Amino acid sequence: MLSLFHGELKPGWLVGRILKATKGASYQETHDISRMMDQLAPCMDEWAEDGRHLTVVIDNAHKISTAEAMEEIHALIDLQSVVAPA
Repeated sequence: MLSLFHGELKPGWLVGRILKATKGASYQETHDISRMMDQLAPCMDEWAEDGRHLTVVIDNAHKISTAEAMEEIHALIDLQSVVAPA
């Protein structure tokens, strides 16, 4: 379980945090959403093989103040169409 705060709503705020928690030291930090998604896709496939699923709950989404932060949510949703269900 991860908690994010409104001050963390810059590019990489969501997927970067998921990757850091999942991959630890092997996470290659970047603010490029497509590169982050490339790193996350194999993780999601692995989770599905183990019977685990990624569930993201966003409370107070109306406080997201930048288009880039919202774009990351959309990219994560789009990723589900090409990898195992989450």
